[in-house]
Amino acid sequence: MVSVGFCIFDSIAVIETAVRLSYIYALVLDNTHVNTTLDPIIAEEEPSVGQSKGDVYQTVKQYARFGLCRDFDGQKYFYNAMKTKFCSLPLLFTANHVIGLCRKRDFMLDKWVSELFDFDGDGYISHLERTYYN
Repeated sequence: MVSVGFCIFDSIAVIETAVRLSYIYALVLDNTHVNTTLDPIIAEEEPSVGQSKGDVYQTVKQYARFGLCRDFDGQKYFYNAMKTKFCSLPLLFTANHVIGLCRKRDFMLDKWVSELFDFDGDGYISHLERTYYN
């Protein structure tokens, strides 16, 4: 009875490892050319005086969770930005780091997104900052 339970846990671990490896493989090699992004997330704030409706910025936290870690294309964009910081490290480490940050979605994700995308340090991500790594 005990060996059956361990066998089930082992098979679940193997399946999770296979899924994670295929995800890393797709992230590193960028072999998908299908656009899976949805419409961009726009903040619900009203523009301030002198700002047009299209200039509403997202906070770092909103952009990290809903812009980058929401789907595969956002994580791929985050991975490309991370490659600029991790120059001499293996690409597999960078891919694992991006997947780990997007899975946890804690303060470290916010700090990395702020480091990579918030150039002026105001806590908001403008259109120019969003498209810098294209």
